Amino acid sequence: MNAVPDRDLALYRRLWRYVRPYYGAWAIALVGFLLFASGQPMLAVALKYFVDGLTDPQLARVTLPWGESVNLLPWIPLILVAVALWQGIGTFLGQYGMAKVAAGVVHDLRRDLFAHLLTLPIAYFRDHDSGRTISRLTHDVTMTTTAVTDAVRVLVREGLTVLALLLYLLWSNWRLTLALLIVLPLIALVVRHTQKRLRQAARALQEAVGELTGLATETVRAISDLRAFGAETRIQERFAAANDAEEARQQRLARIAARQTAFTQLLTFTAMGVVLWLVLQLRGDATVGELVAYVSAAGLLPKPLRQLSEVGSRFARGLAGAESAFQLLDTPPEPETGHYAPPHSAPPPAAASTVSPPPTFAADPRAPSAAADALAPTPGADRCAPNAPTTPGTAFLARSTTSACSYAPAAHGTAPSLLTATPHHGAHVAFDHVSYRYPNAATLALETITFELRPNQFTALIGRSGSGKSTLVQLLLRFADPTSGTITFNGVPLPEWQRAALRRQIAYVPQAPVLFAGTIAENVALGVGNEPVPRDAIIAALKAAHAWEFVAPLPHGIDTPIGENGAQLSGGQRQRIALARAFLKRAPLLILDEATSALDSETEAAVHEALEQLRHHTTLLVIAHRLSTIERADTIVVLEAGRVVETGTHATLSQNRSRYAQLLAATAPNATRTAST
Repeated sequence: MNAVPDRDLALYRRLWRYVRPYYGAWAIALVGFLLFASGQPMLAVALKYFVDGLTDPQLARVTLPWGESVNLLPWIPLILVAVALWQGIGTFLGQYGMAKVAAGVVHDLRRDLFAHLLTLPIAYFRDHDSGRTISRLTHDVTMTTTAVTDAVRVLVREGLTVLALLLYLLWSNWRLTLALLIVLPLIALVVRHTQKRLRQAARALQEAVGELTGLATETVRAISDLRAFGAETRIQERFAAANDAEEARQQRLARIAARQTAFTQLLTFTAMGVVLWLVLQLRGDATVGELVAYVSAAGLLPKPLRQLSEVGSRFARGLAGAESAFQLLDTPPEPETGHYAPPHSAPPPAAASTVSPPPTFAADPRAPSAAADALAPTPGADRCAPNAPTTPGTAFLARSTTSACSYAPAAHGTAPSLLTATPHHGAHVAFDHVSYRYPNAATLALETITFELRPNQFTALIGRSGSGKSTLVQLLLRFADPTSGTITFNGVPLPEWQRAALRRQIAYVPQAPVLFAGTIAENVALGVGNEPVPRDAIIAALKAAHAWEFVAPLPHGIDTPIGENGAQLSGGQRQRIALARAFLKRAPLLILDEATSALDSETEAAVHEALEQLRHHTTLLVIAHRLSTIERADTIVVLEAGRVVETGTHATLSQNRSRYAQLLAATAPNATRTAST
């Protein structure tokens, strides 16, 4: 056996693992196919007795098992209806069973693909087109179902039909049937010849679909920028080219499949012509009914044979989809090298309801709690009934969003207790001669970086674009590992940490935070993983991030949907939601990467006050543009071309001819106090 069938066999073995849990539905489908196939010869037999009965009523008589002789001629119409009902039941069972198998396989394969996708290294997403990845989850999985269900349905049902008809034909006249069987090897040769070309065409089609999906995804994500730059015509031309390429590959696949079908039909009907000629020459003592039944049964063969010949193109599409899906499943996940995992601290408890992913709550969502400032109800709030189940585990999304209730802060109390509750020690992080080179890069992105983040202190990291600030954060989160040198977190080298355990110790807020299509509460609660989250703790985090001022007036409060990536919010509001998410996590290390760049000066100053409270139990690493943020730092680290060129405080660095002082001097004295990065 050559390499291609071996590879195909391996794919089907893997696919069978997804089909196996649905063997019951598979068995139902098989029974249905058997019923349908067995009905085809019944039609030919009924036709035989009908024709013979018209010429000689005695030829339509049959002897029943108990010895009674019956004339079937008047019963033929009823027999035909019974056969149709028999085949109808078979068709229903076959289609229903295979549909159940198809839905199950798509569900399970897509679930496994998505779960595996979450374990892949960050480098995978940097190196692979997002559209192609999405296409694997959607288009390729659907194509895989074609191989598992549609093609197998045709193969089994039509194969059983051909087998049943051939057995009847052999029983009726084996000499004539042998002449008909000569065509089968020729059909097999045609199918084998076109199979490889079908597979190649199916792969090319997948690539075109992936490119089309990627372009559409980018367009939707960047529609505002495209319109702002008037680039609609250019992007439309790119989409038209990709769409044309996809259409051309669709047509090529269709041409190959149609050519195979045409050859198969030609061979089949040529064989039928030979059989009819032989019937004229060798009919012998056969009755007219027997000849008509034989020809009718033989005439039923071309349709299932044609469908069987088309199975090759379906298999080619399905195997190409399975190959692509399994390539993603076979991509090595992010390697786990460490075993160290300290106990995980949950968010502060509260007496009120909780939210967890999927968020749940166990009590009246309006109930006050000591975990946050007291909340004063809006007028009429006492008439609002809780519009959510009180059973733990109920999905947060199931909660109605049409409540007349809203939230309002109490007139008293301004400091959210979340910032001071359950204090703990901040993290201690040390970089010791750390260097890093991106794959295939000629130069180092970081070179012999040495500094430390002291517990409960605020460290500012500044430098021009490309100086290595973001790369350093990537190493700290273990999205990549240093080329050389060591990073320790609380005295433990990063490779000895479990990745998930390490990331639980870190809260990270990027300049362009990602929000998900859901409610404000769901997006804030995302920061604590699978832990149940008190609703009052979410509100306290929103207050700490000064997001409560725009959340409170909303008709549904923290249950307000915000759209995809927070489309209903402004840039500053999105940043404050992301800050609330990080505050709620209460991690020993908080990293802010230009996390306040979209805030106005007044709001930024208020957020800085919250950060000052966090310093009592959290280590802060801030990448910032604004001097108003940098000057508060206990330590300032200046990066340039991947190296640490200076460390110190604002007071010490700004009083000499330092690189930091040069950055300050370049800042306009009356402009927003900003240090260039």
